[in-house]
Amino acid sequence: MDKKPDLKTEIELLWLRKREVDEKLMAQHKAWADETRLIYKRIEALEHRRKFIVVGMKRS
Repeated sequence: MDKKPDLKTEIELLWLRKREVDEKLMAQHKAWADETRLIYKRIEALEHRRKFIVVGMKRS
């Protein structure tokens, strides 16, 4: 016979599963945030370089 876990055990297992999912989600969120930060830094660097190129062209 298949014995189902009691409600307390089932609830505890679900809380553990939720915690695992939350940890994975937070890790993924951190990875996305890090990637976004790198993208913004690259954009800022390129825009800064473009300003100098435009200023240099005006001076020529």
